Amino acid sequence: MLVVLTVVLADAFLIEPLHDGGVQWQGLGLDALEWQATLLGAWVVPAVVLAVGLGLHGRLVRARFRAVDGSQAALVAMLRDGDAGSLGHMGTWHGNATWVHPAGLGAVAYRVHGDVALTVSDPVCAAADRAVVLRDFADSCERKGWVPAFTSVHEPVREILAADGWTALPVGVEAVLDVTAFSLSGKKRQDLRTASNRADREGVRDAWTTFGALSDTHRHEVEAICTRWAADRRLPEMGFTLGGLRELDDPDVRLMLALDAEDHVVGVTSWLPVYEHGTLTGWTLDVMRRGEGGMPGVMEFLIARTALRAREAGLTTISLSGTPLAVHPDAGALVARGSALLARVLEPVYGFRSLQRFKEKFGARHEPLWLVVPTPLHVPRVARALATAYVPGLRPKHLWALRQAHRRTDVTAAGAEAGGARPTSQAGRR
Repeated sequence: MLVVLTVVLADAFLIEPLHDGGVQWQGLGLDALEWQATLLGAWVVPAVVLAVGLGLHGRLVRARFRAVDGSQAALVAMLRDGDAGSLGHMGTWHGNATWVHPAGLGAVAYRVHGDVALTVSDPVCAAADRAVVLRDFADSCERKGWVPAFTSVHEPVREILAADGWTALPVGVEAVLDVTAFSLSGKKRQDLRTASNRADREGVRDAWTTFGALSDTHRHEVEAICTRWAADRRLPEMGFTLGGLRELDDPDVRLMLALDAEDHVVGVTSWLPVYEHGTLTGWTLDVMRRGEGGMPGVMEFLIARTALRAREAGLTTISLSGTPLAVHPDAGALVARGSALLARVLEPVYGFRSLQRFKEKFGARHEPLWLVVPTPLHVPRVARALATAYVPGLRPKHLWALRQAHRRTDVTAAGAEAGGARPTSQAGRR
């Protein structure tokens, strides 16, 4: 508006008089004076508003959130001593900030997108202090003008917030495996036994290590596998609670690698520690990547070997992590249909449904993961913030690539049906 009015004023007060032979004061009639005063007033008002806006920019406009909180060390210490659940270690990842309770009762890892504060799973605290920590964190967010959204939390957190009138939506299912009762025997574990036997025949062995302990050769091979996998995606690699190469370089994170007979890395899995009251009780699966030369079933082989190692070490559980958009029986009909539709749309690229079928091979129990927000009216804003958090680099070209992927999938399925074969998705092959 200011630019348009400036052009109009320049034309009225400068260009037209110069065009008429020069700028000369000839007096103003009442009509001309009223017209020119109106133009000047119309220009002054937006100019003053703009000047005030620029002057008070720091107060009127919230700065972009940056995770510069210096409480990361406190979070790591609380993770070991408290009870943060199976996904708690994700709070230490790059891009997250940490809110520490004023009385030191616990901490919450979170990140802000727009005006929504997305937590990273459950708060880090003792079970007895969980309700106080949740409510005080929500109050802190409200004072800053943020909408608190508790993301991928477990049932105990949902129960506390639901009692206060919050709205809970199921956003995924976590597969938790009881390693004390795990074995490779039985008809349902046939795929796991086949993968283990094939590994023994082909000279593939497992290596339980850390990223920092790798030799230069193995480190480069791990980096190449992770980089190639990300480059093959038609959409950007997901983040937030889904780790990648950056998250491997952590002394607390263990790697279970598959090494072939020539000592090359052909499979990579990473495992996050799970502590309970100062004791290591289990591991949570994060990165899962197969190399180009990896044998079929290499992921089954690595996860099964991790479960057996965890049992030998006296641990109780390993988590195969959450599967986004997997429908839990407690979900309502409308939410279940919406999750199924979105999972079907994203299947050619991210393979959430194929991932869920893969995890069912291990006989793990399913635990729902919830998104809890203050009211149903906040759901659209929180959904937009979640989309930005998980896929920050999403562009229109990626949506076009997703459409093309669906076209190719439909063509492949039609050809397979005509030829009497079942189609195999890219995610399923991975």
